[in-house]
Amino acid sequence: MKRLAWIAPALVVSAVACVSGGAGPKTACSGDATACLQGTVTLQGFTATPTQVEASLFREFPSTGAVALRTVPIAGDGTWAFGDLAAWEHYYVEV
Repeated sequence: MKRLAWIAPALVVSAVACVSGGAGPKTACSGDATACLQGTVTLQGFTATPTQVEASLFREFPSTGAVALRTVPIAGDGTWAFGDLAAWEHYYVEV
């Protein structure tokens, strides 16, 4: 079974925005670390504090018609994680 030898996430921020994360529970990867994609988001520039911030995982660039493989809430500390990922050349994350 081929494992993820190289993951090149492209972070696509749909709103350039003053919080250090969202209100969701902390997500973490479990199992094989090579099948995990995780990161941290810091949003700035909102005049109102966002109440729900999510990260969505795609196999293709997230444009019109693209369907997210998974969506997770961003934790209060700004972290997000996707675990148990299949071997794939590129994954894209949209916040």
